[in-house]
Amino acid sequence: MDISIAVHDTKEKLVNTLNTSHLPMCVLKEILQNIYMEVSDKAELEYNQAVAQAGTKNTQKVEDA
Repeated sequence: MDISIAVHDTKEKLVNTLNTSHLPMCVLKEILQNIYMEVSDKAELEYNQAVAQAGTKNTQKVEDA
């Protein structure tokens, strides 16, 4: 699936879920803040792992001639 389609579909489903929950905005705000923090932490971890992995692949040994 194309990433732009997946992003669009995910946003649409999230908005629909929020709208049909009938929860007050203050409750939705708390829920979304918690979700954001979890996603942000996970994204940071994945980024650091990718950087570390890329660093080990791109490391070249330099020797004196």
